[in-house]
This record gives sequence, C-alpha cells and structure tokens, in this order.
Amino acid sequence: MMRYFHNFKLSLWAASLITLVLLISGCGKSPPKKSLVGAYYYLWFPYNFNRRGYLRKFLNPPQTPVLGVYNSSDPAVAEKHIAWCSRYGIDFLVIDWWPNRPQQKKVLEDGFLRAENIDDIKWCIFYETQSLGIDRATGSIIWTDSKIERFASDLLELSGRYFSHPSYLKIEGRPVIFLYLTRNFSGKTQAAIKKVRSVLRESGVDPFIVADEVFWTVTIDGGEKSTFSGWTEAPQRTRIKLFDAITTYNIYETLKHNHQGYASGSRYLPEVEEIYERYRGLCGDEVLFIPNIIPGYNDRALRPRSSHYVIPRQWEEGEASGSLFSELFERLGVAYIDRKIPIMMITSWNEWNEDTAIEPLAPAPPTTHDHSGSGTRFTQGYSYSGFGETYLGIIRDKVVAVAGRVLDENGDPVSGIIVESWSGGDLITSGQTDSYGYYRLSRMMMEKGEYLVRIKDRDIQREVEVGETDTISGIDFLL
Repeated sequence: MMRYFHNFKLSLWAASLITLVLLISGCGKSPPKKSLVGAYYYLWFPYNFNRRGYLRKFLNPPQTPVLGVYNSSDPAVAEKHIAWCSRYGIDFLVIDWWPNRPQQKKVLEDGFLRAENIDDIKWCIFYETQSLGIDRATGSIIWTDSKIERFASDLLELSGRYFSHPSYLKIEGRPVIFLYLTRNFSGKTQAAIKKVRSVLRESGVDPFIVADEVFWTVTIDGGEKSTFSGWTEAPQRTRIKLFDAITTYNIYETLKHNHQGYASGSRYLPEVEEIYERYRGLCGDEVLFIPNIIPGYNDRALRPRSSHYVIPRQWEEGEASGSLFSELFERLGVAYIDRKIPIMMITSWNEWNEDTAIEPLAPAPPTTHDHSGSGTRFTQGYSYSGFGETYLGIIRDKVVAVAGRVLDENGDPVSGIIVESWSGGDLITSGQTDSYGYYRLSRMMMEKGEYLVRIKDRDIQREVEVGETDTISGIDFLL
C-alpha cells in the first residue's frame, strides 16, 4: 500500500498494562489476556507475490517467507500466522479491507476466519477509505453526500458481518475499526463520521474508530465546506476530536530525503519523535494516541520508476537485521504509548511489497545484491537477510517475561490452562495456553526479581528469576 500521503520506566508500563486489563476485559483476581501489540495484515496473496514487485523476489539469491509463496485463502496459512502471533506476543491483527474487492472478503471469510485457532488472536478491520475515490486534482478524499451514504453503508455491512465475531477486537466493549487516510479527508468530514456513528448506533453498535491522522502534511479540515481547503503541516485538532484514537499507518514520506539510510545517522528518529509529541499533545484525555513502528522500508521493486529512498533494517551499518526495529520499539513504541490504554501498532505483518513485513522469512545469509541491471538498484547496497523469526523474538523479549508450554502425559499440548505468576504471596499476572499449549506472562507486569510460576488451582509450580531483558522461555509444565 502506498504511504505518500525516553523510554517509559517499567513501573509506568506496569501501571499502564493494569489499566488496559481493566478497560478491555474487566477486573478480577486473575488478569486476563491484554491487547497491547497489533500488526497490519494483508489477504492479497499469492496475487501480490506473483503480479506485483517485491524486494525479496529480486534479491540474489531470492528470499521467500517460511510458508513460501502462500495463498491467503488457505486456513492453514492463517493458522500458522496466528500461532506465531500468539506465541511471540502480537495480540491482534488489523486486516486490510476494500469494500469494492469482494474476492478479499471471500478470502477473509473462507481463509482467515476458518483458522482452527482463531480464538488465539484478536482482529479487526482496516477500512481502505481511498476506495471511496481520491480526487485526482487535489489528492484528497472529498466528501459528497453519495460518498457519505456509501461509507455508512459499508460500515453497517462490516458491523453485521464481523463485529459480533467472538475474536473481534473490542475496547470497553466497543468494536474497533481502523480507517486509512483520514488525513486526506476534505469537505464534510464531521457529517460523514456523525452519519456513521448514528447509523451504527441505531443498530446497537458504538464503534471505536482509529484514524490514520498522524503525518507530515494533512488536508485542512474545512468544517462543513464541501470543497477542498488545501494542505497544511499543522495537525487538524477539529478532525482529530471526531475519532476515538489516532495513529499513523506508516510515517515514511517519499519527500523526506533526510530520513534515508541508516536511522542512527539520519533525521528519521528525531523528526518522528517530534511529530509524535505534537500529535500526542493534541489528543488530550479524549483521544487515544497509538504509536506505530516499522522494521524498515523499501518499495523500489514495487515502484521502480519512482526510485524512492530506502530505510534499511539495520540501525547502524554492520548490525544485524532487526536492530532498527528493536530501537524503534523502545524509542517510538514504548516511549509514546498511551498511559491509560497502552496499545502500539507495527507496520506490518506481511506487507512484502514495501518490505515492511516481520512475518518469518526462510533463513538465508545476508546479501546486498539483486537481479537488476546494476546489481544493487533495488537494495541500494544495503544488506538483506532471510531473518527467520528474528522480529518475533524481538517482540517477545520486549513484552514477555516468561514463556513456556503445557503438555499432557502423552506430550500433547493442552489449551485453556491458566498459568499464574506469584511474588510475595501476591498474584502478579497470568496467561492462558493457546491451541498449541503455549502461554506467555507479561514483562510489563513482572519487574526484575524472583517469581513463582504455577498452574492455577494445581500443585504444579516452578521458580524463575526475571531479568531486565530477554524472555525466560522453556518454562514448561507436564500435567
């Protein structure tokens, strides 16, 4: 998808996560699973593998996902993706949805939603507002009465088809929907959002709307004017207040050439910090700010004529793939997460065309070469490796203190088992085993120290010592 258009201390994380538990799931002695880390998810494969350019295909030698050139309509693919997310610490997936692409709706319903382990993940819809029509003269989405009606009709359809799904993501009982390119809205935006809320409210639904509003240039909110009012670098407070939360899909901007190259030496991080600070300050207590991070960016194989600059996956030259992601996780994710409802987004799980994916790649040695005429047109001389589960491991080390598996006497995984963490006679946190028997306990609620990890209501326990970094894995139990 084209995207033209420090650190908090552990105690703060703990307070934030406890609040999130209460808001999303209610209170109780045994805190349930929390929504914290989300990732954008795409259903357009194998088409986008075969018909559109993506960097890994043109590397020398080529690289592919662990699952190969897969088909998004295959429930087994979704099952593997969900299993990875559940095991490593991704709590929900935001699924790309085009109202004018019925085949993708079919893939969602016949593929992803038929995964046998769908209960192990939360998910919600990412509505592509550009499908309503972008005005070629201005590059904006100008609201008309017909577009407002179609928009409301689309969201009413989504509500009827998906919002009641047991795994659909909800905040305070409200189904969540992400809107792309709200920063390009012109004209009667207030009327459009008011119409959607009214129509859904009549059907008994109060949506939690997350807007793609944070960017370097945005359209001027013209109030009730039905025409384009221009572009500005100033955040549009009146538009921001129409939504429940704001975020950025991807802060990468093709015109920001001072962002190119290794982020340790570019202006990328300091300028993103500045814009995050600016938008977060405007949110106040009424609107949730959701920070976003990327593992890198390279769309040169997808858009070869544009010759866009590259943000490599290494923080500094010579470091391993994933070092940029690890740095941004702390300095843009953790540092700017909301203190009441701490949620952060990752772009993306599997947007391979822009090479923002963190989905596991088949292991392969690093290469700087590609199959272009120059041998480096696509890579620009930066190193790309088949990184395996590197990014999932980084996420787990950031958000999971203890992880393991629960098996029965035959060695088979046991799902639905509550695993608890205790310290000084107090219950600290808990987690539930997924379909494959894996559980995880939040690092944000387990400070450095000694803990007793045990199966709820059973005399089965293990002592562990949690450090400041790296997950303690392999804390398994046999029933």
